[in-house]
Amino acid sequence: MVEHKVAAGAENGDVELATDHEALAGSVATVMKTVAWTAENVTSIKTPTYSSYGVKHTMEGTTGLYVTYGVFIAAALIVGYPCEYDQPNVPFGMSTRSLNRAKRRRGRVRVPGRRPGTRELLSATRRARAGL
Repeated sequence: MVEHKVAAGAENGDVELATDHEALAGSVATVMKTVAWTAENVTSIKTPTYSSYGVKHTMEGTTGLYVTYGVFIAAALIVGYPCEYDQPNVPFGMSTRSLNRAKRRRGRVRVPGRRPGTRELLSATRRARAGL
C-alpha cells in the first residue's frame, strides 16, 4: 500500500477539491493515456525525488499530449508511485534512468498529422484496459 502525506490545511480546500474532482471526471481518457505512458516509460523507486511538474512536462514533450497538473498527479497515483503530498509540486518516486530515457525521446522528428507516441499510447492504453 502506498502512503500519502497530506499538506497541513488541506481540509479547508474541500470545495476546491470537489470542483477538481468534477473536472477530473471529465478527463478520464486523458488520465488513462497518462497512466499508460507513465506505466510504460517510468520505473517506480522507493524514494520520492522527482517533481510531478517536471515529469508532466517530460511526458508532454514526448507525446505531444497536453495534460493538466491534476490529471498527471492522478495518473501517477493510479500507477502507484510513492509520493509525499506535502508540497505543491508533488514529488514521486520515479527512476532517473527511465526519466532520462524519456527525455531523450523529446524533440524527435514528428510525422506530419500525427503526434509523437500516439500509436504507443493507444497500444499501452489497450493493454492497461485488458489488464496486461
